[in-house]
Amino acid sequence: MADVALFFKVTQVQIGVVTVDASISEDHGAEVATTDNPVEVGVDVTDHARPMPRTFTMTGVVSDTPLVQGLSAIPGRSLSAYKQLLELHDTPQLITVVTGLQTYTNLLMVALHAPRDAKTGHSVPFSASFKEVQIVESQTIQIARKVPKTKPPANLGKGAATPAPPPGSFLLKGLQKAGAPGTGNGGVFGP
Repeated sequence: MADVALFFKVTQVQIGVVTVDASISEDHGAEVATTDNPVEVGVDVTDHARPMPRTFTMTGVVSDTPLVQGLSAIPGRSLSAYKQLLELHDTPQLITVVTGLQTYTNLLMVALHAPRDAKTGHSVPFSASFKEVQIVESQTIQIARKVPKTKPPANLGKGAATPAPPPGSFLLKGLQKAGAPGTGNGGVFGP
């Protein structure tokens, strides 16, 4: 490993204040959301696109024997690192994550998993997922409100209103036209 360090700059992954000994895998995500509108013929029409928050997922290991040259075993280092990662998750706060590919600012840890088995020993393998948070500021301004101009009510007629006749039963009228029994005077369906 020391020979590799002579030829290449090795960047250790840093999650907030936690230095990761080994980054097993990293997934850097960038997506764009589009608005798609259906049309009668042909493919959907896209009329807008906007970038979504970046995501970062990694699998790493922190051990009691760090890989940095010159440091000896530090008992309890892995447990301390796990507690710090857990605190970053449980008390949501914006953190900086430094990787060999990119430095992210304003990340929020959205998931943390630490699988353990008989081979784990004095190390904590973990998987962590992060989402970028955009900070915005809103402002309120006062605008002049226009009052709509209205016309006074118009006099559309001078005559008195006449009441409308009471609505008749369409069923009764249909039965009377058909000569149904009981639809005449004093019948079941009418006067």
